[in-house]
Amino acid sequence: MTAVMKRQSDMQLDQIRKLEEREKNLNMQMATLEREQTLLNSSVALHKTKLQEYTQQNAGFKEKYARQEERLNELQNMIKERTEAYENEAHARRRLAEETEAMKRKLEEQAKVESSSGENSEAAKQAARYLKLLKCPACDLNFKSHVILRCMHVFCKPCMDNQLEFRQRKCPTCRENFGAKDVKEIYL
Repeated sequence: MTAVMKRQSDMQLDQIRKLEEREKNLNMQMATLEREQTLLNSSVALHKTKLQEYTQQNAGFKEKYARQEERLNELQNMIKERTEAYENEAHARRRLAEETEAMKRKLEEQAKVESSSGENSEAAKQAARYLKLLKCPACDLNFKSHVILRCMHVFCKPCMDNQLEFRQRKCPTCRENFGAKDVKEIYL
């Protein structure tokens, strides 16, 4: 019986050694897994920190985007308003030019009718007065097209060019001094 017991004892010792070896392997595996878990935890913490940073950056970008979009809308509205104002002004200028041309034609027709009929009626006198109002007071040939901003007297372009070219910088009507920047084109 001792041999059987010895064999059983050897088998049990053998099993104990195997179990101890297995326990040792499992402890090593557990230590390795704990190290991996520690690394993963630190990696998760790092990613959480980066996520918070990116979230803050994203919020900043959203705010900046909203400001830029608001600025864009303001600029678009300003462009729209200026375009409308420009179109209105251009339309008004065209209307004035058309009205002026119509008045010029009407006056010229009246002057022709009056001169051809030889009558010196009241209408002829009035037409002549209106025509004289449209003619340059300096040369009495061309229609008025430029204004002196200082005194607001109006003359034709050739007369103004002549005044500026020969440095005669005084208004032919009131003799007030003016400069080249004071002469502007007008549309009658």
